[in-house]
Amino acid sequence: MTAGREGDADVLVIGGGLAGLAAAARLTQDGLRPVVLEREKEPGGRVRSEEWEGCTIELGATFITPAYRRLRRMIEECGLGHRLKPLPNAFRTAILRDGRWHHLDLRWPEIELVRYQGITWREKVSLARLLPSQLRVAASLRFFDMASAARVDSRPLEAVVGKGASRYFTSAVAEVFCGYPAEDVSLAFGVLGARFPLRRLWVLEGGLGSLTGELGRRLGTRCGAAVNRLRVEGREVVAELGDGETLRARAAILATRASEALDLWPDAPGQTRRFLADQSYSQGFGVFLRTGAPVRRTARADATCSWTSCRGVRGRMRSSRSST
Repeated sequence: MTAGREGDADVLVIGGGLAGLAAAARLTQDGLRPVVLEREKEPGGRVRSEEWEGCTIELGATFITPAYRRLRRMIEECGLGHRLKPLPNAFRTAILRDGRWHHLDLRWPEIELVRYQGITWREKVSLARLLPSQLRVAASLRFFDMASAARVDSRPLEAVVGKGASRYFTSAVAEVFCGYPAEDVSLAFGVLGARFPLRRLWVLEGGLGSLTGELGRRLGTRCGAAVNRLRVEGREVVAELGDGETLRARAAILATRASEALDLWPDAPGQTRRFLADQSYSQGFGVFLRTGAPVRRTARADATCSWTSCRGVRGRMRSSRSST
């Protein structure tokens, strides 16, 4: 939302998650005066980290890929580049079908698919139906650009590759990493997922929360500042805060969920309100247990679902096997 003349800031950024912080950082680079308002006691949103039993627990995103170029550039600009460490032994999983665990190393999906026994050969062949859609958008599709992927089509992935290949390979992987149920995985999402880079991954030592914390500090983010309502008054955007304070600016960025933006901006134009009201979110809860020593593949029925290895795990986290 935009307005006109100078006020308390050039731009009010509502929401101190990574999106809001990144927007404010860009505005600052362009010579503008943003003010970031975050209702929680610390910035970060879903990109926060906590320490527990000697381990860093990520409350949102957990790793960084080569495709996250802007994020990596932001890490470097904040002087945290030296904390990027390779993530070994990642993206191995197992899928349960007919009472048996079928292991899958997703770093090498093309090779693994040949020996993967979680789907039949006929179901493997059905995955080739994805190729025309992949080739059609290969030149123009940007990494995880949902807008450009939408033109692929929105049919359920299961309708294209079949129930078995969808449930025990493509959709199962989407459930493991994104929390989407099989029926919500579209062909467009399948094409995007096939381009996901899995072979070179990093973690940020100290957690990705150290990035949002540093950005929040540099930008002077106002935490504990809950905005109740935004309105346009003449050529100004006015934010009404919970303590009765009001802030004025030439423009505002709502870096929040669509439903929250709808509540904050009740006077939004009809088309904007309809768009915001139409958005929905899925919520997933993932638990990744790390072990003091590498866990090897096993044919046992109680084999681990997914695993990785690390050092210095303490207390209840110390074991020779993990499961999800």
